[in-house]
Amino acid sequence: GYRHLYQLYSLLQIATQYRFFVEDFKNIIENKDVSTLFEYWCFFQVKDILDSKCWPIQYTVLVTPDDREHKLKEGLQIKYDLGFSLIYNYSVAGSSGISPSQKYFDGYLANDSYSHGLRPDIVLVKNDGFKLVFDAKHKGTGNTGGFYGDESEGTIKSCKPEDLDKMHTYREAMAHVQGAFAVYPGERIAVYPCHNARGIFHGIGALPLRPI
Repeated sequence: GYRHLYQLYSLLQIATQYRFFVEDFKNIIENKDVSTLFEYWCFFQVKDILDSKCWPIQYTVLVTPDDREHKLKEGLQIKYDLGFSLIYNYSVAGSSGISPSQKYFDGYLANDSYSHGLRPDIVLVKNDGFKLVFDAKHKGTGNTGGFYGDESEGTIKSCKPEDLDKMHTYREAMAHVQGAFAVYPGERIAVYPCHNARGIFHGIGALPLRPI
C-alpha cells in the first residue's frame, strides 16, 4: 500500500499538465463573483414577475451557448404583449460633446446619454420610449465603498449614498428615464420622487431584494 501511494505521489510531482473535461473546466470558470451572481438573480426575479403578469412575445437567447462559460447575453431583450421590453445590460451610447468656444450648436444631437456611455443592469422600456432603470448593487470586499452587510450586527440596513448618486446619473444622463432604482440585498425601501413628479416612482430610490 505504501509503495502504491509513493508511486502516486511521485507521478503527481512530475505531472506538468492535466486534460480538463468540459464539465470540469465549466465548474472552475463559472465561479463568478457574488456581485455578478446577484445581478443575474435580480434580472430573473424581475423577469419572473413580468412573466406572471403578461406574455412574452419575442426574445433572444438568454444564456450564451459557450462551453467555457455560461453567462447572460449582454443586451438581451424580451418583448411583452403589454407594450414594453425587458433588457439586460442595456448599452447606452455616449455623445461627443462640443467646445465651450463654439458659438452655435445648431444641428448637434446628443445620443441616448448626453455625456459618456452607460450600461445599467436591467431596464424596462415602454413602446413610447419611457424607461425604468434597475441597477443591482452588491459590493464585494475589494470595493472602496465597502461591503454590503458590514454592519456590526451583520444585517443590511439601507442603500449606500454613492449607489443613489449613480441612480441620479442614470436618470439625468439617459434620455426618457422616468425612474432609476438601486436593487440591493437590504431592508429599507427608499423612494425619492423628483421635482414636479407625476407619480411616486418618478425619481430615484433603492429597493431591497434579498435571496432567501
